[in-house]
Amino acid sequence: MLNQLGAIAPVLAVRGNIDTRAEGLPDVLVVDVTGGGGKLRILMVHIAVAGPRLRGEVARLARAEGASLIVCGHSHVPSSDAIAT
Repeated sequence: MLNQLGAIAPVLAVRGNIDTRAEGLPDVLVVDVTGGGGKLRILMVHIAVAGPRLRGEVARLARAEGASLIVCGHSHVPSSDAIAT
């Protein structure tokens, strides 16, 4: 699937908890996006929440990496939260 998507546009992805065939994908990815005179640092992980709350270790990692946005996919539940810097 990633190769098919990559034929359309650039793709960034992290390994999921059942991605046994995705050995080439990282568990964590930090991405810098620039534009409009600014920069956004994004932390991508598969599992970042426990129930409705951001997991402590993910919040600490985001702070350590200087990320202001966390993107995850495991929960399949949309969420938008702010973390203290």
